[in-house]
Amino acid sequence: PFSESTVSLYGGLLFMPPLMLLYARLLREDFSRITDTCCAGVFMLLGTAKLGCFVYGCCYGIPFEHGVYNPFAGEKVFPVQLAESALTFIIAVVIIRFAGKKHTKGAVYPLGLILYGIMRFFMQFLRFHEVKAEENLIGFMDLWQTVSLIAVGAGVIWLAGVKKINGGRAE
Repeated sequence: PFSESTVSLYGGLLFMPPLMLLYARLLREDFSRITDTCCAGVFMLLGTAKLGCFVYGCCYGIPFEHGVYNPFAGEKVFPVQLAESALTFIIAVVIIRFAGKKHTKGAVYPLGLILYGIMRFFMQFLRFHEVKAEENLIGFMDLWQTVSLIAVGAGVIWLAGVKKINGGRAE
């Protein structure tokens, strides 16, 4: 089932910048401008994909008495996909607002990585582990919480690099 290939959403988020860099290099475009421009669309796509997860029934939440019935789980579960979708759309709105104001060039995508990583880390506590190998990877953290912290770390390092390169100048 699709639920066993959840790496596609996070993979897209983490591997989009290298693809954008390749695109920027080939067309001699400004990488920072491209990532600043495309960032909100990436998060809108992620939010929409989570709606698809809800419709399909994959990536479902933990058992929850007041939740929605999930045929894969055979019981009512917390609608984690809807919560993630809503929060990801909120991140997209924050990104759009941030990008519309003066900011350090290239800071939009790393901000998105940080926000999404934090959100996803905490949402994982409400997600049922369909793939048992993903549970308790490092202590209490599952695979996706670990990846979330990597995303936050990558965003922080990227943001610090952008600020250093641009001298913290807002554009």
